Amino acid sequence: MKKIIYLGIALVMLFSMAGLSACDLDLGLAAYKTTAKSEITSHVQGLTQTNYTPANWTLIEQRADEGKTAVEAAESKSSVDTAVTTAKADIDAVEQKDEVEDFVLTISVEKTTLPQGEDFAVSVTLKNNGEKEYEILYSRLFWQEVDGVRLESPISPPWLVRTQLFEANSVFCRDTEEDPFEGLYFDYNDWLLGSDFGAGAHELTFVATFWLQDEQPIEIKSNTVALTVEKDSEIVEVETADMIELHTWYFTSGLPNNAIKLNHTDDNVIFACSVDNGQFGFGMNGLKTMIANSGDTLYWQDVDAEVSVIGHAFFETVLKADNNIIGYAVVRINATTYMWYNATILKAALFPKIDDEYQNITEEYVKAAIEKVKNEKTHASGDKEDDMVLSDELKAIILQDLFEQFVKPSKPDAVNNLSILAYYGTYNECVVLTTSLDLRTATGIMPMVVGGVTFYINMYQIRTWHEGSFYSLQEAYDNGYLTQENLEHIKNNFEIGGI
Repeated sequence: MKKIIYLGIALVMLFSMAGLSACDLDLGLAAYKTTAKSEITSHVQGLTQTNYTPANWTLIEQRADEGKTAVEAAESKSSVDTAVTTAKADIDAVEQKDEVEDFVLTISVEKTTLPQGEDFAVSVTLKNNGEKEYEILYSRLFWQEVDGVRLESPISPPWLVRTQLFEANSVFCRDTEEDPFEGLYFDYNDWLLGSDFGAGAHELTFVATFWLQDEQPIEIKSNTVALTVEKDSEIVEVETADMIELHTWYFTSGLPNNAIKLNHTDDNVIFACSVDNGQFGFGMNGLKTMIANSGDTLYWQDVDAEVSVIGHAFFETVLKADNNIIGYAVVRINATTYMWYNATILKAALFPKIDDEYQNITEEYVKAAIEKVKNEKTHASGDKEDDMVLSDELKAIILQDLFEQFVKPSKPDAVNNLSILAYYGTYNECVVLTTSLDLRTATGIMPMVVGGVTFYINMYQIRTWHEGSFYSLQEAYDNGYLTQENLEHIKNNFEIGGI
């Protein structure tokens, strides 16, 4: 009986000890799992979130949770170890974000349909959308691509000359006022392009090229802007002899002179008038600009003899109808002597309607047309470029010859204070000029015809010098020193007051 009791006690103790060992085992695995899950958490915390896109960071968090779930389901320490290893590997397999993804280059234009030959502005913006700052190196930041062709190739290190700290969530901008390289490397945020774009469709793209401190090259391409360049229609221009009338360009005593009369068949047309030197006088309050109507007469006058000193002035007018530019005219005013002037119409032209529609004439176009007329008419000369300049040495020879032949015979003790007032060019070694001895005794404008070319002589006459002797224009023409073509050049240069 005792044996049975002892055996029962022994069995009870055996089963009690076996149950305690299983409990201890369960408690050890649970702690192991907790440590394992903390290891997965620490692995994720060791990563830099800004190195991943938002989607990929979410994937990392998802794989970490999946790894922790696998750890919790493991039935042994070895299975826990496997779950942790797998989770780390899956997390590490998530692709890190390329640094280029932090940068966004954007371009925009105000209008995408443009007239041929006209510049247009391009706004260029480079932004760092990332959460960290970069130090970038570059020589020129922005490059253009037109229809897929890059216009220039960027410069690689070590020929980089600029370093800039590009802060997180910032837009590239530089202070052009303080930048010593302004205008040298052309990395403005606003660009002017288009004057050389051919007619048709074009695609415009910009590329930003720079390097990071580790010399990693970064190239960011912008959005593409589709442009349509319209063929520039030919402007029709017709010269007219009736728009401008010049009269009374001579001295008067108290009466209005130096008159410019404006004419057009449409009384509603306005004339926007201006003079660069002198002013509109005789009741016009000394204005340099004014609006006039068809039939009006404007009177020009010098101010403090400035044009007598400068030598010339320009009168310009632009005609407008219903706010459309329909014509223009240019008059050159020349000082023939002190406070005496003449005027020449360099050009008067109209832009006629095409198919009963006004032509599209811009302020820039008519301004350029006026400047072209002024430059072309002002610089007409003889047969050779050298003939536009009369050397000081030749001037002295001519004035001495003039003094010896026309002054000294009657005034042996006179001092040579002669001067050349205007020079009209040298033709076939024949110098054409006006000197201080050439004052006319008669008043008013005198027409003079030489070789079929008409000159309107005001106060001063024209003379020529050839190999030490002086001749009138007629004599020089008769002797064969001047041709009719030469006379045409001389007339033009005389009308603009000399060259």
